[in-house]
Amino acid sequence: MKYRFKSEFLDYCLKKKKTLGLSVLFGIVFTFALYYGGKISQPEFRIYEDGEKSSIDFGSLEDKEINLDVMAEYGDSSILRHVTIRREDSQSKEVAKKETENSPMSSSEIASLEVSRIVKDLNQENGQIIELPLTSPGGVKLKWMVPQRGKEFLIPLGFPFVIMLFLYRGEKDKQETKEKNDRESLLRELPGFNNKLVLLLESGLIYEEAIDRICRKSDSGGFVTSVFSKAIEESGLMNGHVNKIVGDYARDRKLAELSRLVSIVSESRDRGTDLREKLNVEGEILWERRKRQAEEVGKLVDTKLALPLGMMLISLLMVTAAPALLQF
Repeated sequence: MKYRFKSEFLDYCLKKKKTLGLSVLFGIVFTFALYYGGKISQPEFRIYEDGEKSSIDFGSLEDKEINLDVMAEYGDSSILRHVTIRREDSQSKEVAKKETENSPMSSSEIASLEVSRIVKDLNQENGQIIELPLTSPGGVKLKWMVPQRGKEFLIPLGFPFVIMLFLYRGEKDKQETKEKNDRESLLRELPGFNNKLVLLLESGLIYEEAIDRICRKSDSGGFVTSVFSKAIEESGLMNGHVNKIVGDYARDRKLAELSRLVSIVSESRDRGTDLREKLNVEGEILWERRKRQAEEVGKLVDTKLALPLGMMLISLLMVTAAPALLQF
């Protein structure tokens, strides 16, 4: 099943080369847009280190806000935090210091709290050069790093596959719906078509003449009539037999009833049996199947009507019971 799906999907993509090319182009353009858009929105900067301290020069940055990764180590624990450093011209905030000596905290919680304090202190700085401490007052070792850019901008490269899969499933659903409708039309029309064929055969016409007259005189333009009409046209162009063309079509579309009809005709030709008698028996079977189809459709209609009728009943109860409830 998986191999069949892959084969059909690949064939569909090869058939829709123009759509595939446009979707691939869209994915590439979108990827470059995200890459360069993110590159512009995140200013380029670096951390200056001289062995004893680290610092950042805000003077060359138009945006006075940058994101940093900081690795905090305290005892046997280490944490990685994503922090934001802002440089503002004036600050009147006071850092709320908390006592940690008397509070039972784990090493990782102490490291996280120290990082938060350091970041608040750095946000108080007004100069263009901001020094990044390598050790906090609480003894937590800090390592400042420029965040590595993720690969999220590559996600649009998968858009062509998603687009083609969506289009393939849409066309597949349409095809399955059409096949279902064709089968329902076949079950409705084939009993009447069989009866017409039997009547014309009993009047003295041969099979080909009967089929041709049914197709020419029919005003309904139904599914079965259209199949035989196309088969007659193809038989005239390719010198093929109408019955064989219809049989091949029925096998390809898995229309068992139509395939059985043409098999009966072929068997009658090969063995010399009475075609009218066999078609009469087949007609009874077809009418029984049509009755079962009608019963199934009726049951389905009842099921579909259950929800609207239930909602109408609830609405009726609410309308009739509301005045009585409002009096209480």
